[in-house]
Amino acid sequence: MEKKLMENKSAFITGAGTGIGEALSRLPASPGWIVNVTSAAVYITIPPGASYPVSKNAFSVFSRHLRMELAPFGIDVTSLEPGGVATPMTSSEVMTEMGFLERSPKEIRELYRPYFIHPGEALSETFRFLTPDEFAEKVYSRVLCAKKFKPSYTIGPGVGFMPVLQHVLSQSMIEKLWKRQFRVGRPGREK
Repeated sequence: MEKKLMENKSAFITGAGTGIGEALSRLPASPGWIVNVTSAAVYITIPPGASYPVSKNAFSVFSRHLRMELAPFGIDVTSLEPGGVATPMTSSEVMTEMGFLERSPKEIRELYRPYFIHPGEALSETFRFLTPDEFAEKVYSRVLCAKKFKPSYTIGPGVGFMPVLQHVLSQSMIEKLWKRQFRVGRPGREK
C-alpha cells in the first residue's frame, strides 16, 4: 500500500504542483483561474484503494490553500470532484477484469476477497457514471460559466450529497453506510 500511496502522491501532488508552478510563472499580471480535478473519492474509499482518496484529498487541500494564497493576485482556484466519468478505465468490464482488487498484490487480494463485494459491482448498483460529453457540459455550465468560482464542485449523479454527509454524519455512521455499500462482512458470514 505504501508503494501505491507514493505513486499516487507523485501523480496527483508533485506532478500537479510542478504544472501549476510552471503555469504561475508564465501568467500575466491579470486575473486568472486554476481548475483542479480531484475526485468524489475524497469522501469515501473504494476497497482496497485507500491510497487513491488520500492522494486526491491532499490535492483538494492543496487547491483550497492555493485558492487563499493566490486570491490577492486575482487568481481563483477551484476543485472539481467528479463522481465518475464513463471512460475505458471505469467501464464495468475493465473494473471486473483489472479492477482495484485484481491490480493489488496477490497477498492483499487474498486478504480482501472474503470481506468485500467487488468494487465495480458495488458502484454500478448505486452510481451512474457520466459520459465524457455529459461531464464536459456540466463543467462548462456549472463551473466555467459561473460568475464566481466556489472552492469546489461535486459533479455527477448520486454524489452531490457526499460533502453534506461529511459535515452532518458522524464518522461511525459514514462507516456504516460504507460497509452497507460494499457489503463488508466477515469470512464465513453473510455479507
